[in-house]
Amino acid sequence: MSEPIKYKYTARPATWFKAGSEAFLREYSHIDSNGSKYGIFEGTYVVEDTDYDKYWFKKGYKVGDEVQMRELCAYEEFDIQTIYTEDI
Repeated sequence: MSEPIKYKYTARPATWFKAGSEAFLREYSHIDSNGSKYGIFEGTYVVEDTDYDKYWFKKGYKVGDEVQMRELCAYEEFDIQTIYTEDI
Protein backbone atom coordinates (compact mmCIF):
# COMPACT_ATOMS: atom_id res chain seq x y z
CA MET A 1 0.00 0.00 0.00
CA SER A 2 1.29 3.44 -0.86
CA GLU A 3 1.77 6.34 1.51
CA PRO A 4 -1.32 8.37 2.46
CA ILE A 5 -1.46 11.68 0.66
CA LYS A 6 -4.57 13.19 2.18
CA TYR A 7 -7.05 12.83 4.99
CA LYS A 8 -10.76 13.52 4.63
CA TYR A 9 -12.48 14.88 7.75
CA THR A 10 -16.25 14.38 7.95
CA ALA A 11 -18.06 16.09 10.84
CA ARG A 12 -19.84 13.78 13.26
CA PRO A 13 -23.31 14.56 14.64
CA ALA A 14 -23.59 16.89 17.65
CA THR A 15 -20.20 18.51 17.04
CA TRP A 16 -19.16 21.99 15.92
CA PHE A 17 -19.65 21.64 12.17
CA LYS A 18 -22.67 20.47 10.17
CA ALA A 19 -23.00 16.69 10.55
CA GLY A 20 -21.86 14.81 7.46
CA SER A 21 -20.11 17.79 5.91
CA GLU A 22 -16.44 17.79 5.00
CA ALA A 23 -14.10 19.99 7.00
CA PHE A 24 -10.51 20.85 6.21
CA LEU A 25 -7.60 20.81 8.63
CA ARG A 26 -5.89 24.18 8.22
CA GLU A 27 -3.41 23.98 11.06
CA TYR A 28 -2.36 21.40 13.64
CA SER A 29 -2.64 22.86 17.15
CA HIS A 30 -1.73 20.61 20.08
CA ILE A 31 -2.28 17.43 22.08
CA ASP A 32 -3.93 17.97 25.47
CA SER A 33 -3.05 16.22 28.73
CA ASN A 34 -5.58 13.45 27.94
CA GLY A 35 -3.90 12.71 24.60
CA SER A 36 -6.60 14.31 22.41
CA LYS A 37 -5.30 15.99 19.26
CA TYR A 38 -6.60 19.43 18.24
CA GLY A 39 -6.41 21.52 15.11
CA ILE A 40 -7.90 24.52 13.37
CA PHE A 41 -10.56 23.19 11.00
CA GLU A 42 -12.54 25.04 8.35
CA GLY A 43 -16.03 23.91 7.45
CA THR A 44 -19.76 24.52 7.37
CA TYR A 45 -21.38 25.74 10.57
CA VAL A 46 -25.16 25.98 10.98
CA VAL A 47 -26.30 29.09 12.86
CA GLU A 48 -28.36 28.18 15.93
CA ASP A 49 -30.21 30.09 18.64
CA THR A 50 -27.32 30.32 21.12
CA ASP A 51 -25.39 33.10 22.82
CA TYR A 52 -22.42 32.32 20.60
CA ASP A 53 -24.46 32.97 17.48
CA LYS A 54 -25.17 36.59 18.43
CA TYR A 55 -22.03 37.25 16.38
CA TRP A 56 -23.70 35.79 13.27
CA PHE A 57 -27.01 37.53 13.96
CA LYS A 58 -25.21 40.90 14.01
CA LYS A 59 -23.88 40.06 10.55
CA GLY A 60 -27.42 39.46 9.26
CA TYR A 61 -27.56 35.67 9.45
CA LYS A 62 -30.60 33.79 10.79
CA VAL A 63 -31.10 30.47 12.57
CA GLY A 64 -30.51 27.67 10.06
CA ASP A 65 -28.18 29.66 7.80
CA GLU A 66 -24.94 27.94 6.89
CA VAL A 67 -21.65 29.81 7.15
CA GLN A 68 -18.04 28.87 6.42
CA MET A 69 -15.80 29.34 9.42
CA ARG A 70 -12.68 28.14 11.20
CA GLU A 71 -12.67 26.71 14.70
CA LEU A 72 -10.37 24.86 17.08
CA CYS A 73 -11.72 21.30 17.27
CA ALA A 74 -10.65 17.89 18.54
CA TYR A 75 -9.89 15.31 15.88
CA GLU A 76 -12.45 13.08 17.63
CA GLU A 77 -15.19 15.35 16.26
CA PHE A 78 -14.59 13.86 12.79
CA ASP A 79 -14.67 10.56 10.96
CA ILE A 80 -11.25 10.49 9.32
CA GLN A 81 -10.70 8.72 6.03
CA THR A 82 -7.20 8.18 4.69
CA ILE A 83 -6.85 8.76 0.95
CA TYR A 84 -4.03 6.88 -0.82
CA THR A 85 -2.44 7.62 -4.18
CA GLU A 86 -4.25 4.75 -5.89
CA ASP A 87 -7.63 6.13 -4.70
CA ILE A 88 -7.26 9.31 -6.76
